[in-house]
Amino acid sequence: ELAIPSLAAGRIDLTGLRRALLLGPAAGAAVDLPDHRQDDTGLHLALPGAEAPFASPAYVVKLEFADRVPDLATD
Repeated sequence: ELAIPSLAAGRIDLTGLRRALLLGPAAGAAVDLPDHRQDDTGLHLALPGAEAPFASPAYVVKLEFADRVPDLATD
């Protein structure tokens, strides 16, 4: 599971989140992450399988929204 604490329920409303994609190492490559949930600790994305889909020191996730990207609340 990949957790993004900055996208916690108290900071941003992700009800319009339509799709999450794990961008791959090659141009145009992406892995769909259909299982996601948001709670008070962040946005949680289920990764496909027990192992990472490809080796990388960091991963990029693309979030697609049905309408517009919601505003992030500031502290």
